[in-house]
Amino acid sequence: VDPDNEIDERLSPIKSTAAAAKMFKRNYRLLHDWGLAIIAYNHGPKNLVPLRDQYGGKNIAKLLQKTAHTPLGYASRSYYSEFLALLHAERYRDEIYGLPTHVHPDAISIVKIKKPASVFEIAALYNISIHELKMFNPDIFNLRRKLPAGTRVVLPRKHGESIVVAPQLDPSHPGPTGTGDPSGRGIASEEEFIEYIK
Repeated sequence: VDPDNEIDERLSPIKSTAAAAKMFKRNYRLLHDWGLAIIAYNHGPKNLVPLRDQYGGKNIAKLLQKTAHTPLGYASRSYYSEFLALLHAERYRDEIYGLPTHVHPDAISIVKIKKPASVFEIAALYNISIHELKMFNPDIFNLRRKLPAGTRVVLPRKHGESIVVAPQLDPSHPGPTGTGDPSGRGIASEEEFIEYIK
């Protein structure tokens, strides 16, 4: 998640979730245990590597106990149970909070800009409103600023399409949507974002 003076991806629930998923996956690869991977999100994975063999799997309850020799502080010990409580509340939100069944939003894509472009240029290329683009990207503060190459942008998918593909960002060299040399496209493919998650 990249924060600066004009873009702060921590304010984007979608990008923050993607970054958290990437971190959880990396923690699991290092610690070989989902319980430890969750605790590592708060405590740091390097601090848990020495404890992996002793406390992994079914022994995680011992790690979370408050004893004179516990290696974790209060916040790290509590994080695992807080995560499970949040997961439970999310899964049973309708029963717990009495909320009506909500309609899931249309699928989205997260793509990387290959060339600098403003929000206005991106909205024009994808034929979506500035309001809609801003709604999906609350982390982008300055709409007039050209976003640097590599910036991740959340886009709503069109019905029936697996990925929305932009033509070139250079209006003097327009190309038909979804065709042409991929290196000339202004927006990266969904596969590149999947690699970002891995």
